[in-house]
Amino acid sequence: MNRSEAINELAAALSKAQGAFENPKKNREVRVTSKRTGATYKFSYATFDEIVDCIRKPLADNGLSFTQGVNGAVITTMLLHASGQWLSTELPIKAGEADNAAQAMGSAITYAKRYALTAMLGIASEEDDDGNAADGNVIDQSRYSDTQKRAASKPPATPTGASHKPGNLDQSTRNGAAEQWAEQFAGKMKACRSIEERRALWDASAKYLDRLETGSPDLHARLLDTYGELQDAGRSVVEAA
Repeated sequence: MNRSEAINELAAALSKAQGAFENPKKNREVRVTSKRTGATYKFSYATFDEIVDCIRKPLADNGLSFTQGVNGAVITTMLLHASGQWLSTELPIKAGEADNAAQAMGSAITYAKRYALTAMLGIASEEDDDGNAADGNVIDQSRYSDTQKRAASKPPATPTGASHKPGNLDQSTRNGAAEQWAEQFAGKMKACRSIEERRALWDASAKYLDRLETGSPDLHARLLDTYGELQDAGRSVVEAA
């Protein structure tokens, strides 16, 4: 962490601001699949906008503000005080390879901003995942709470039981499950009320969309076309307004 030569006034102001912070609501839930055991678990966290809503007034009331920017492959986060004193940190941006590279980078930037800001301010914005993410386990599903819950992504229907392991499913069963999920997902995209909500739904469902692209490329292409058409239509409405 970098800092100005003196931080005494900043430290006093941050102490008061932290006393006024309320814990942000954990308004998103994800399901993670263990690469080692195949078992799943869930944990919740607060989205970036929820965190900002909780900290903006306490910071302003104590002469504090923050700024974040992209500097190459890192997010730089600065905590500023009215006196001119400051703290600064950098966090690498890690975006996996994806066909929708721009959206993947946007998600990675938001992820880095959230972690950097909460670490800087000492805010607990999520449940402890017990190191599972560090072990390389993957997020299978993301669900929104409150008004966004209706746009949540659901995994493809898969029969359960010892006789229905994925490798034992016949092709028609796999195709039927994929078709059903694709239809449901298309309906959820159409139900989204904004281009941002639809983009978030698409990003949250990346794991299943990747599986669909591998197993049923025609269905994936159809969903991609639908997504593009809906987003273009949404932008047209915004521009007309």
